[in-house]
Amino acid sequence: MTNPGASSAVSIAAAIQFAAALPNMLTFEYMYPPNPLREQLLAEPLPAVKDSSMVVPQKPGLGVELDAKTLAKFRQG
Repeated sequence: MTNPGASSAVSIAAAIQFAAALPNMLTFEYMYPPNPLREQLLAEPLPAVKDSSMVVPQKPGLGVELDAKTLAKFRQG
């Protein structure tokens, strides 16, 4: 079984920011099987991959905002 936290929206957002800061980053890989921690955790979805590229989120911090209702649901188990 895979670790759903390893491909959560927050971990992907952090990895995108780190990758964007590297001067020689050519490839970024992440797991794409269905994962509620990636698909439901954010107020707005992560940028879609288009033409093999992904836009780096520009909001403060990691560039993403958590959905409070979904976060509460996952906290309760």
